[in-house]
Amino acid sequence: MTELKPCPFCGGKAYIDVLLGKQYIQCFHKKNCLMKPDTWLISYNSIKKQIKAWNRRVKE
Repeated sequence: MTELKPCPFCGGKAYIDVLLGKQYIQCFHKKNCLMKPDTWLISYNSIKKQIKAWNRRVKE
């Protein structure tokens, strides 16, 4: 499985969790991270698609 990039907002470590039988990605957020992103809203997608979405970053 592809490695997850850290949270794009705070750098927290990302991991795959399960809620209501669905896998999704979230991360251990640092204290001042106000965004707290996760992939729960797209958890109907396969975990591979969620990982691809999570790891996507805007080019610098």
